[in-house]
Amino acid sequence: RDSLRRRAKAKFRSKQLSFQVAGAGYINVEVPWLKPLEQAPTKAKKNSVVLNNKNPKLRLSTSVDKAHFSPEIFELYAKYQVCIHKDPVERITHQEFKAFLVDTPLVSTPSPFIWNSAWPHGCGSSFRMYHLEKEGDSNRTLVGFAVLDILPDCFYSSYFVWHPEARKLSLGVLSALEEIDIVQELANGEENPEHMYYIGYYVHSNKQMRYKRQYQPAELYCPYLNKWVSFDESTMKALERNPHGPLSSTSSNDEKALKEPLQGGMENMDESVLSTITLLWKHTIVWYKDVCDELEVSHPNLRSELRMYSQMVGPELASRMMYVVT
Repeated sequence: RDSLRRRAKAKFRSKQLSFQVAGAGYINVEVPWLKPLEQAPTKAKKNSVVLNNKNPKLRLSTSVDKAHFSPEIFELYAKYQVCIHKDPVERITHQEFKAFLVDTPLVSTPSPFIWNSAWPHGCGSSFRMYHLEKEGDSNRTLVGFAVLDILPDCFYSSYFVWHPEARKLSLGVLSALEEIDIVQELANGEENPEHMYYIGYYVHSNKQMRYKRQYQPAELYCPYLNKWVSFDESTMKALERNPHGPLSSTSSNDEKALKEPLQGGMENMDESVLSTITLLWKHTIVWYKDVCDELEVSHPNLRSELRMYSQMVGPELASRMMYVVT
């Protein structure tokens, strides 16, 4: 996963839109799925963005709530998954939505006193929702929501859902910049404030994750070196050479570690470690040692994959977690 170390630029501009994260700003955007509304005053308010379009003129507002299920949130999630990620409709169920975004192990607790009003919504899993609304009108449309896991020393943005017809709003960018702004306020007085914002995993082969490179300076965690490294051009070149290999570094100790292939440690790994691994295979939980002969035929590379898996997570976690065999 990658971590933003500093506050990104407060303003983002393109041909489609223009907004300012801190305070108020303006967006020019077409909203064809909403009924045309009357001209409204364009006076900007704090924590809102005024849509400055010929017809209609709308306000983009935010609200925060604990992660939960509602028909409106689920409907937007279903549209996003089907239209953007091309998920099959039959896969999108209430149970799948809750398991993915609502049912987390985090316990809700009050915000630390030092945060003051920067984030009064407490720790735990939250949804930060974006609505389009006409000022003075109670009717509003949910057009996006960020899925956040908040801990005292970690602001983790794990997922963002947006309305497929609201692409020009670039809500994902707006959300990330606003979250950076929030974290910057939370970090006031902290010794290492740049370590607080996390934007999830980065899979180099997944083009939908390439957008994370625009938030700089940033870091990626390298499991081979067991440390965070700068997400710069040398790291990108290392990923291009081997998306699953160690990331580049400049220190002599790290260069030595990069030259020592992980497979060397795997060859000498005690086979007893593999015997402690549990698998989820054919919808059944089994010990690897009990089905290894059968899997040698159907999954000839599984043994080496499990060795690498054990090396990366460690023997203790490998024996406590479950490896899914597809």
